[in-house]
Amino acid sequence: MEEIFLHEKLYQLPIPDLLSKKIFENNNTEREFLSPLSKINIFIGSNNSGKSLTLREILKNRLLTEHLAPQKTTSLQIKLRKIYEEVTNITVTIKDAGIRNLNTFQISNLTFRDLLQKSEWWSEIKKIQLKNTTNINKKHHFSGKQADEVREIEKLFLQKIDEIEGKLTDLVSKYCLSKLERIYIPSLRSLRVYDNQSDFLTAKTNSEYKLDKVVEDHFTLDPKNHTQVKIENGQQFYHQILKLLTTSHQTREQLNDFENFLKDYLFNGQDIFLTPNNEEKCVRVRVGNEQERPIHELGDGIQMMIILTFFLFNYDSGLVVIEEPELYIHPGLQKKLIEIYAIHPRAKNFMFLIATHSNHILDCTLYQEQTSLFSVKKFMPKNSQDGLPNFVVENISYGDDNILKTIGVSNTSVFMSNCTIWVEGITDKLYLQKYMQCYLQNPELKDKYRGCRSFQEGMHYSFILSAGDNIVYFDFNNQKSVEEIGEKIGVKYICGKSMVIVDDDQNKNIHRKEKFRKELGLRFKELPVIEIENLLPPEAIIGAIKSFKYWSEETGFPPFTHRDYQKQHLGYFIDNQVLKDLKQKGKRKNFAVNPPKTDPASQRLTINCKKDFCDQSLKYITYKTMTNASKKVVEWILDFILEHNQV
Repeated sequence: MEEIFLHEKLYQLPIPDLLSKKIFENNNTEREFLSPLSKINIFIGSNNSGKSLTLREILKNRLLTEHLAPQKTTSLQIKLRKIYEEVTNITVTIKDAGIRNLNTFQISNLTFRDLLQKSEWWSEIKKIQLKNTTNINKKHHFSGKQADEVREIEKLFLQKIDEIEGKLTDLVSKYCLSKLERIYIPSLRSLRVYDNQSDFLTAKTNSEYKLDKVVEDHFTLDPKNHTQVKIENGQQFYHQILKLLTTSHQTREQLNDFENFLKDYLFNGQDIFLTPNNEEKCVRVRVGNEQERPIHELGDGIQMMIILTFFLFNYDSGLVVIEEPELYIHPGLQKKLIEIYAIHPRAKNFMFLIATHSNHILDCTLYQEQTSLFSVKKFMPKNSQDGLPNFVVENISYGDDNILKTIGVSNTSVFMSNCTIWVEGITDKLYLQKYMQCYLQNPELKDKYRGCRSFQEGMHYSFILSAGDNIVYFDFNNQKSVEEIGEKIGVKYICGKSMVIVDDDQNKNIHRKEKFRKELGLRFKELPVIEIENLLPPEAIIGAIKSFKYWSEETGFPPFTHRDYQKQHLGYFIDNQVLKDLKQKGKRKNFAVNPPKTDPASQRLTINCKKDFCDQSLKYITYKTMTNASKKVVEWILDFILEHNQV
């Protein structure tokens, strides 16, 4: 059964009353809704721009209601149409010629005006039941066999109505929001408890932001349902852990899951044990074989990560507003946090509204699916009557030149990773990230690489795009001083230890490669195939081809192995080997770039839609399908990362 996630039900959120007529788009159009929203929504802006105010008011808004994502709206309409047709096509056939005027009747007056108004469905259906079954009995006085037939028909009719009611109930439970948890994580948060008696930090946050008001969830199936904004600032952590530990076997399992999560994501595979201490009224933690200690003695960054992830294990779903998650957290862990929100199974039914100044979190919007990016600006309208500002909330793209300026990022604000891997383009990075992920998920992973599972991109290593031929402008000689750099860019001054991976290119750029080998030694690697796409397994190539509409229904692809194309440009191989026979049947869609006019018979033809082909082929890469060549390249990278991340 298809699952509808929270972010697909809240594709847009209504602007709350407090900000009515105060929120505009960049073209001065008043906003009624905040959209288009995704699972993770990043809000950037200068200090005092209105980011936090906007998000808090949206979280408190009692008028939240479903606004399905377009693809889910279409899916729902199709399902409703099928049910409608079932209702309108209920017919009764009576064979007796004496009641020929009742041979058939149809129900045609049922409409679905609003999926949320469940009661209307039932009342309409009951009216149909009452009207048609009563009319049959009142208008025609049956007896004997005919009466039995009519009663049987009425019975079947009511059974059909019950079936339809069941289907509608399923749709309601699937597409409608049940109780919505509203979770607020303020910037003022800590696992160090300031007052065990009054929890003044939470009380102050409640009173300052008026979050303690009970919110009536008018959108839910139960009109009596209500909820209160939950403040997750770490001050209730002791009581929350104690409750999980003592309530039931199921809640103890939740706590165990959280401990295993911390082990895998934050503590490099070391066992974690959380124990609520009744005397101290705090949680004590034991990491591996270390001595047990109060959890607030952990580093501030780790404390922040615990606060920012615990709610995933304490609730099943929710709308979450987070203030500046980057506080005290290393850039690599910031990216890890967004990755957790994006793909961890416990986060699948949460939706996040995040106010941030972090360029590292912002960078995640380029690589993570299901993210939206908004900028917030404040301005004072001309002739303002109330003296209150208005706000521009604009949905922006990653490539906007003003983004970094908006969050105040300068070049020196970017932290260096321990080592860097230079690759030619964005698809090289995406492929290698996927290969590394699959390789490290292998349950029979070599012992020497098991520690790599806890390494985080942005902290232990980073990828840098050299943009192909532009690599000649970088100097990888680590022996030169600042005075000796000359015209080229001294790599060691911007990104530490570097590894360079280049395409084979069939003996192209031989002199350049020899120079790099001399400067970098074993840190210079030439792919064992022509270019990065040639590392793909056959399954991924076929899957990517079929993802394009022109070839989606095709099944007659010839068999081939990795050896067949590792030394051929993939675009040429696909067009002239994989699709050769199919093209002879009249299909002409090409995957190779057009050959140069000076060499129309050229075989040096790469993929003409590299990024799209990459996005689709990634879906079909697993450890089992990885080619030996791709595993070899991953081991190069892991060996390099390990060398420069020794404790």
